[in-house]
Amino acid sequence: MKSAGKIPSKKHQLYVPKKLCKIINKAVDVDPAKRFQSALEMRRSLEKLNYAGYWTSDPQNPSELIGVGIKYLYSYEEQSINSNLYKFTAIKKNLKGKLTRISFFCKTNLTKKEKEKIKTSYFEWVINNAQ
Repeated sequence: MKSAGKIPSKKHQLYVPKKLCKIINKAVDVDPAKRFQSALEMRRSLEKLNYAGYWTSDPQNPSELIGVGIKYLYSYEEQSINSNLYKFTAIKKNLKGKLTRISFFCKTNLTKKEKEKIKTSYFEWVINNAQ
């Protein structure tokens, strides 16, 4: 597909940090002049990245994601209240197993679009601010 001038998608999953998305997109740009000019240039861009946390598959339930920080694991719940309203709950778990809601990201009566916006904000927050 790339030889035909098309990249499958420049959109990435929520758990891929935006700065990393930019590096990936630059590395696969259709226009060679817009790509990294050397592996060293790309490496230097990657080395500048520094994140407090990351998202990965839950080992106990691989279809779900967990956020990982030094002191906490992060998760979330999405619940449908009715056909067009949702509830989003953000949770952190400390090393002793105590669960705490992260109230800033806990919202109810959200439209689907609002729920996705809160979820995106939460994913980015964990990547940049996890403890």
